[in-house]
Amino acid sequence: MTMEEEVSPAVAAARAKLRERLGQQTQQLGGKGTARRKAAKSHRSAVGEDKRLQQAAKKVGAAAVYGIEEAYLLRKDATGLFFKTPKVLAAPAANTYILSGAVEEKQQLEPLLHARGAAAAAAAADGPAVTSEMLKQLQQHVQKFSKQNQQQQQQQQQQEADDDVPDLVQNFEEVSKQ
Repeated sequence: MTMEEEVSPAVAAARAKLRERLGQQTQQLGGKGTARRKAAKSHRSAVGEDKRLQQAAKKVGAAAVYGIEEAYLLRKDATGLFFKTPKVLAAPAANTYILSGAVEEKQQLEPLLHARGAAAAAAAADGPAVTSEMLKQLQQHVQKFSKQNQQQQQQQQQQEADDDVPDLVQNFEEVSKQ
């Protein structure tokens, strides 16, 4: 007698129902005696990247800078990166600054700067914050970058239009006969 003959039809039906309900989840990833897992887990080497960053900072002689709560990095296209409580390493002699931590990519910074200005005015008594002069400068930079970006796009469109084959104004055969 084999194992299949010993199993009653009710048990076989229950097993088939379980296989149908659970699908591929009941398969083992390892060998005999290992725990069943839904999916193979991939191990990330984020620790390795962090170690490499620390080694590079150590080579340059970067020191930790404390007390920085926020950081904004502006791009030429008027978008930017916003760091909340970044870890900052600085090596002024090598003109190297390292920001690490949780980052958000912001598409439009003007509303963020206006909101930050109101918060800075409210928290002025608590300690150092972004001043209204700094906010004005940031807004000017954002506007300047957006204008430059628009001008560059217009120039590219003009160059693309100039690259087209010009329209034929005269009959070139008549001109060549003269």
